[in-house]
Amino acid sequence: MNKSTAIKEIMAELLNCDVENAETIARDSCSEWDSFKHLELMLTIEEHFKIKFDIEQINKAIDFYSILELVQGVENEA
Repeated sequence: MNKSTAIKEIMAELLNCDVENAETIARDSCSEWDSFKHLELMLTIEEHFKIKFDIEQINKAIDFYSILELVQGVENEA
C-alpha cells in the first residue's frame, strides 16, 4: 500500500468519512476533526509509518496534502 492510500484510509477510519473524500477534508471544515482526534490521527500515522513528528509538524497537519507532505519529509530525513 502506498503512502497516499494509507493516509486516506487512516483519515477515513478516524474521521468517519469515505476514503474517496479524504483528500478534501480539512481540519477547519470537519466537525469530527477536533483537537483530540487530531492527536489520535497523528499518533496513528506515526505508528503506521514508524516515524515521529515534532510539535511544529503536528500543528502543520491541516489536511490530507499537508499530512502526506509531512510523512514524505520525515521519511526523507531518516
